[in-house]
Amino acid sequence: MRDKPWPYYNQWCLIFGKERANGEHAECPVDMVEGLEREKAAEDNENVAGMSVGLDDTSVSTSVTQTQNEDAENSQGKKQKRKKASGSDAWAAGLGEMAKALTAFISDSSQKLDIIAQRVGYAHDAAEARRRVNGELERIEGLARVERLRAGSMIVGDPQKVDYFFSLSDCDKAEWVRLLLSGLL
Repeated sequence: MRDKPWPYYNQWCLIFGKERANGEHAECPVDMVEGLEREKAAEDNENVAGMSVGLDDTSVSTSVTQTQNEDAENSQGKKQKRKKASGSDAWAAGLGEMAKALTAFISDSSQKLDIIAQRVGYAHDAAEARRRVNGELERIEGLARVERLRAGSMIVGDPQKVDYFFSLSDCDKAEWVRLLLSGLL
């Protein structure tokens, strides 16, 4: 970037200024706009004050000159106030819109995270239930090891069967497993 022309350097200095982004004298966007408007107003007032009329030798012309200068300053002040209000209002409206958009985004993200958490929770619960199937099958009397392993594989392979298996009483679990192994289900 060295030894390259910077055609917009003066505009960048006006936009970014010194110590506006960070540091001891950091300004928020609204303060920055107000500062720029104050600088413009000061320049405009200097231009108006710098004009001399040259009619100072008569009292009438002096009073007219003073009245004209006061009117010019008042009209400049009114214009400046309108500009300042519209600039500040535009910034405030823009910041308000950004805040609304950010609020909507956060709300939407929160809802999506809740859905993801529910799904992860369900997956965790389903995995826990699948782990408990073998322990429940071991409690059924008269079930050989091979039958228990086969029944466990059949139950764990279908989430609906896992849910139904745990909804049954101990007596019904034994009968249901026998029906499952015999192929009647």
